[in-house]
Amino acid sequence: MIDAGGNSGVKYFVKEGNNDALGIEYQILDDAGHPWMKDGRMKPNDFHTVGAIYELYPTSANKVTKPVGEWNSSRILCSGKHVEHWLNGVKVAECERGSDDFNTRIAASKFKDIPNFGLHEKGLILLQDHGSVVWFRNIKIKKM
Repeated sequence: MIDAGGNSGVKYFVKEGNNDALGIEYQILDDAGHPWMKDGRMKPNDFHTVGAIYELYPTSANKVTKPVGEWNSSRILCSGKHVEHWLNGVKVAECERGSDDFNTRIAASKFKDIPNFGLHEKGLILLQDHGSVVWFRNIKIKKM
């Protein structure tokens, strides 16, 4: 659950010892209340909205979010190079790490100068904070 206008996320495949805490991110955001949406820097379902593979892959148009103050359910599935983001039981984004499409998106992103961004076989999981009030519950990690 996130507060009105809030911004957070779950990062994964973060390389240990990386002081910048960079990794692939499941974006957690109050889409409707975030200042970027209000001023037009962000569009519905773009790659900065809730459920997106932040900065790289937008969400599908069929995503459904619950209002601020209610719990959303998120799922991150990583199987080999395949990644899926789920929101409230609906798959909203997916990618193949290391694919031509993935590499092209990295090259066009703010991560372009980060060697091997998103390609590590293992890494840390981080709950991100941008100063917003955010709550996490029932976090489960399963080895596939």
